[in-house]
Amino acid sequence: MKKWTVILILIILAISVAACGQKVAPQQAESVAAPQTETPVPQATKQQVMIPIAGGSNSVAAEESVSPVATPVSPVAALKTEIGGETAMDTAKLDDTAAKMVELVTKQLLADNTTLSADDVQVLQATAQQWRDASLGCPRPGMMYAQVITPGYLIEVKAGGKVYEYHTDTGQSVVLCAVDGQAVK
Repeated sequence: MKKWTVILILIILAISVAACGQKVAPQQAESVAAPQTETPVPQATKQQVMIPIAGGSNSVAAEESVSPVATPVSPVAALKTEIGGETAMDTAKLDDTAAKMVELVTKQLLADNTTLSADDVQVLQATAQQWRDASLGCPRPGMMYAQVITPGYLIEVKAGGKVYEYHTDTGQSVVLCAVDGQAVK
């Protein structure tokens, strides 16, 4: 009796295993194996970044990955016009948020430089950006920032013979990052 019980269990087991397997018809096998078209996946790119060395005017080149999400193409860049040999923005064509941020940058610049007037300020660039964190692309030593993509603007203005680079969010934050290409600490 034991022999027949073992044979019966093996037959039931074989039938169960065969029933669990799925057969795919030959015409379906191609579509199951792989899709016919592939969707392109954005790849991070490398860019060379100049990192200033503390205590000197030298800098070191370093490569860093740049997320394709972090630097969108801005339609604002197309609004530039040539004025007196300088490339300046036609700020009348900016959207409401960009215009508000340019106004905040101008107020900040005039507050920091009391010798300048509003007529001295020329907007060179107002480009939409997505900053990698809440530092708006200008982290200060010893500070910690929320690690969230932060939409905002890179705004360059010229006043008093100097070019000022400001980074903003889309609310109230305005950070002076560089003057004449030199990072502000």
